[in-house]
Order: sequence, then structure tokens, then C-alpha cells
Amino acid sequence: FFAFRFCISFVFVIDDLDCFGNWEYSQLEPLMAPLIPRCGSMVRAVGKAAGLARWATGLSTSLADAAAGLPFIDSHIHVDSLLQRVTSRQGPSKLPRTTPISSPASPQPLSPAGPIFPWQRFLDSHGVPQGLRGCVTVFCFTSAPGWGQWDAMLTASPAVWGAVGIHPHFAGTYTPAVEEEILAAMAHPRVVAWGECGLDYYRNRSPREVQLTAFRRQVQCAVRLGKPIVIHCRDAFRSTAATSDCYAVLSAEVPRDQRLHFHCWSQSRGETEEALRRWPNAYFGFTGLVTYDNRPGVTDAVAMVPLERLLLETDGPFCKPTTASGFGVCNPGHIPFVAEWIAERRGVPLEVVFRHALRNTLVMYGIDPSEVEGAPPQVENSPQDLAGGAQEDS
Repeated sequence: FFAFRFCISFVFVIDDLDCFGNWEYSQLEPLMAPLIPRCGSMVRAVGKAAGLARWATGLSTSLADAAAGLPFIDSHIHVDSLLQRVTSRQGPSKLPRTTPISSPASPQPLSPAGPIFPWQRFLDSHGVPQGLRGCVTVFCFTSAPGWGQWDAMLTASPAVWGAVGIHPHFAGTYTPAVEEEILAAMAHPRVVAWGECGLDYYRNRSPREVQLTAFRRQVQCAVRLGKPIVIHCRDAFRSTAATSDCYAVLSAEVPRDQRLHFHCWSQSRGETEEALRRWPNAYFGFTGLVTYDNRPGVTDAVAMVPLERLLLETDGPFCKPTTASGFGVCNPGHIPFVAEWIAERRGVPLEVVFRHALRNTLVMYGIDPSEVEGAPPQVENSPQDLAGGAQEDS
């Protein structure tokens, strides 16, 4: 019985390996992709019978009820990568549609002019909570299908805003020509930030000096344009070098009141305290990593970061919460799992976390609250101005 449960669990772990830093999902996907669509229903049913209910079901009834009607924005997601992952894993036919979607074998721009932008169909077909009011999709992978297609993607849906920059993995591609391309994108009315950009010393897919050069240049451009910045900062195992270098660049290049989104935050207590002190208009995005047992620093950070400086994000298709069940890539429907974990650790009602995160997202990205149903009417305040309200709620 236990051996059987292990085998069933293994299939789910394989399906979710894109969440775990020690594996490369792309190496296993060709092997597992034929199995998952064919066996998914059977494995879910057997898993549930074997006591794996958390894998076999979606949002629990209690969480679904608690989150019902609570408006939220996924403040950091890679829509193009998510759709590419879904179509390559399941095939284009798995998404309900009325017109064709581009095939992985012959990729085409996800644009209304050709295959229609299938984002809304994905949301409709994956049971995403009705409270979703939109997302900030991040264009930072020069190899992704959405690179250069931001106009088509952002104008195809009124509930999508964008950030454009170069991820540290692709720092070597940050040429003057690419910089000009990003600068042109910043003029788009729905491009609300520069990024994500920063440092990643965990993967080291670009030399550190190259990462530093690209990061520094992007920060300078964003400051010159008055754009908020989305920061990616990931340290190597048992090292704080990336965080130290990141703080050094920001301290030298950005004004103290710069709006920053420290994306997928998982730094230590001391590093969190330092960032809170140095940049009073910085926000800290929490993803499904909060549910991972091997990320103790996240627990400390969640307890330390004031509610008025907290953002909810998925980083989809990556960082799927361990409490989210069933097959499928990380998507905005997993935001309630992140919010629930934070609410439990903070000892506040779920709606308080949702309310602050929505308001913070609007402030961080300068999104007009009139565009967002259920948004607070006044969001022009800084995080420091909002502190009083946060204390009352908590």
C-alpha cells in the first residue's frame, strides 16, 4: 500500500519538478509528457482513494468559500511561458477555443492577428477564482514566445499589464539593440515597470560580471524613465553574495523612494530588515515558495514584512504551492493558497491579506483603480502612509 502511494506521489512530483531548483523540468518533460495527459484522471482517482486527497482535488471547499469574491491581481507571472508550457505538455487541443492556437512544432506569435491570444480561455478552462482582476505579466526571457510580442499580448486582454526587462539568466543578450527595444516598450500604456532584472548566483547561467553590468544598466534606464523596477535576486546555496551585490547596485543607482518589487522574496531576516529600512517604497512579493518546508527564511520574512508592503504573486508557471493539488502548472488560481498560508502565519483574516495585496499592487505599478473592479478608490499613498491602516487590520 505504501509502495503504491509512493509511486502515485512520484508521478505528481515529476509533474511539478519545475518548482524544485535542483532539477531541470525540460530534461524530464519529453519522457513524462505522454504519460500525464493519458493517465491524469486515473491517477487522480486512485490517489484520492489511497488517501492523497490533497493531490486529487482543487481548492478545498473552505478555502474556495473564503476566497470567493475577494478581488486580487497576480502581481508577477509569465503568461507566455505558462501558455507555452500548457500547450507543449497537453497539446493545443486541450485548451477550449474557437480558432487555432499555435503548435509547439511551428511556433507563432500569440497575437490576435494570427492564432488568438488564449489567456482568457485558459482562465475559463482552469477554474481560476472569480476574484481574479488581472495580472502583471513579465517579459524577461528573450527565448520565450512572448518576447517582442508585448503589444499584441497586452492589447488582447484588458486585464493584463506588463513589465519588460532582461532576466539575469539572459544578461549576455543585453545589447544596445535590446535596450532600445525595451525602451520602446516602456512607452506602451500598459507596460507598467522595468524587469524583472537582477542577479542569480544560484544558476549562474550568465557570468556574474555580465549580470552585474546588465542589472546596473537596466536600473539606470528605469530610474531615468521613472519606471518601477522588478527585482530578481537569488543567492547560491549558503551564500548571500547575490543579495549583497544587489543591494550595492540599488544603493548606488536608485533614489531611496524608488518603487521596487522584490519578486519571489525568500531572503533571511537580516536581509529583509535591511531592505525594509533602505527602501521605504519597496514591496515584497511572495509566491508558492512560502509553502515549501526547505525555505525557512520565507517564514521569517512573511512575519516581518508589513501588510502594506506585501504582494501576492505566482511566478507562474513556476513555484507551484505544495498545497495546490492535481496536475497543472502554477497559475493565478493558486494565489488563494499563498494568501491562506500568509494569513495563517500572520493571524489575520484572509480578506485582510487580499485587500492589502490588491491595494499594494495598484500603488506599486501605478494602475488606475477605476480599471479594477472592487479596488479601493484611493491608492496613491505610499507604503508609509498606509501603515496605520495595516496596524488596525492586524
